[in-house]
Amino acid sequence: MGCSFAHSKAELRERPSLRATELCFRFAKGNCRKGQGCNFAHGHHELRSLAQLVPQKSMARSNKKEAAARASALACLDYPVDSATVQGMMALTDQLSQELTDQLSYLEMVEARFKLMEQMMPFLDAPPGLSPPTGSCGYLGYQSYHSEQTVAAEGEEQTPSFSSVSPVTAQGEPGEPVKIWL
Repeated sequence: MGCSFAHSKAELRERPSLRATELCFRFAKGNCRKGQGCNFAHGHHELRSLAQLVPQKSMARSNKKEAAARASALACLDYPVDSATVQGMMALTDQLSQELTDQLSYLEMVEARFKLMEQMMPFLDAPPGLSPPTGSCGYLGYQSYHSEQTVAAEGEEQTPSFSSVSPVTAQGEPGEPVKIWL
């Protein structure tokens, strides 16, 4: 396999324009002020295909740190998982991330990222009047929070409280259900 870098000015290629290849988050929230000057698409009808922009070649094998960064895109989601499942997931992480890297082209990885971001948008906004605490949420850099509702003695629902969740957290004993934040 040859080197993917240019070795002379003759081998240099112009960078493709990525204009309108990703949905505008501000437009989706209803407050993009750039209008036609915005570099992002204002709806699916404006999205341009990346197929013509990015060469179709497999991504190079990555080290564990890069694989963990890609996998942590799901860090904002919390799952109730059995502790045996947690152990199995941790054992398979390296193998699965390598298989995904080997099977997906760069274009597929970029498109998957865009789709994930689009799907996560509804979950990134806190309920009106409530804001999540400062914290990190894996590779995407979003804040992470989860709701803990309690019921008062009279059966009335109390106001939800939000607590910060570290990017990698697992709680529980072997054989018991655990809550894991990847």
